[in-house]
Amino acid sequence: MSETKADYVTIIIDTMLNSMSSAPSNPSIFKVGDHLRSINPKANDSKIIAIGPFHHGKRHLQNMEQHKVRYLKLVLQRKDESSGARYVTAMRHLEDRARKFYAEDIQLDEHEFVKMLLLDGCFIIEFLRKFQYKDYGDDDPIFQYGHIQSHLLDDLMVFENQIPFFIIDSLFDMIKIDTGDKINSLKWPSLQNSIFPV
Repeated sequence: MSETKADYVTIIIDTMLNSMSSAPSNPSIFKVGDHLRSINPKANDSKIIAIGPFHHGKRHLQNMEQHKVRYLKLVLQRKDESSGARYVTAMRHLEDRARKFYAEDIQLDEHEFVKMLLLDGCFIIEFLRKFQYKDYGDDDPIFQYGHIQSHLLDDLMVFENQIPFFIIDSLFDMIKIDTGDKINSLKWPSLQNSIFPV
């Protein structure tokens, strides 16, 4: 009887070990701990956009998902491309590396995770490009209303609302029109003040 229990426990332990993803060696994207969250519960929550997996799929953030797709379409049009296949392939190659940046297990399957990396990364690049060069015209609802930009800038600084920078850098290299462009040519709007002149 004890052998049967040992076998059962072994099966449970082995199942747990096999289902656990490889531990990140040096994660850099964390969830905010319960103690800090209890001080100000709203301070670490996104208001209008989910970037990265921690807030992905939350109902109150779904309205911005269509804008992510719209921004990807603008990127493809500028590159005279009709498909996102090239970008999806690039993100698939970076998926495992990106997962290791998160301190917690990510519950998104590989397809959803790759889609999230691509849409979120392109959105950040396109938003920053439009913001910096004022290249948004009258038909971009994000730039028609100042409060949306303000909320977006706040959300992009939320500790849990992140994707690894190398994803943005890789996408930027694929998206750029001028071969001399570098990711650091895009300025972070919230740092443009007297303390951090750029």
